[in-house]
Amino acid sequence: MRFSAKFAGALLGLATAGLLVAPVAAQAAPAVNADEVVKALGLASEPADYVVLVDTSGSMNQGGRYPAVRSQLRQLISGLDSDDRLSLLTFDSSVTRRYRGVVGTNPEIILAKLPATAAGNHTDIGAAIAGGLEELERSDTHRLTALILITDGELDTVPGAKYAKVGSAAWKTLSTRATTLA
Repeated sequence: MRFSAKFAGALLGLATAGLLVAPVAAQAAPAVNADEVVKALGLASEPADYVVLVDTSGSMNQGGRYPAVRSQLRQLISGLDSDDRLSLLTFDSSVTRRYRGVVGTNPEIILAKLPATAAGNHTDIGAAIAGGLEELERSDTHRLTALILITDGELDTVPGAKYAKVGSAAWKTLSTRATTLA
């Protein structure tokens, strides 16, 4: 099931949950799945690129955030199609690409690339976004893309870092790059 099938499945779910309402005579709902809806509507399916940026600074350990992120990532990856591509980057004072490739059928292989604990000293969110944009700017990027940033939101760069001040020229350049990709 591809990106468009997921959208059709969400619509089907809304319809069967009674959230899309139209007056009709009462009758039993037919048993269909999202793949059947996509096929019946003649929707084309295609793989997507997902870029996930995960904060691994020490503050992510507070309140069990990092273990929760790992658990939620497992669910996210399991919900993607096996031929979707995933780029997994971690960031603290620097950005590290942990994985880039097709999702496949075993999310544990991808999750094993993450550090066991979040132990970084700083949180350079701007550098993380720049790294994510680099992944999306590659010539082999699919038409359908998503950039997912997972952080506790505490901007704490190394003193004098390029992205230390939100609103700086470096941040404006990030905004322009993101707009160009959109």
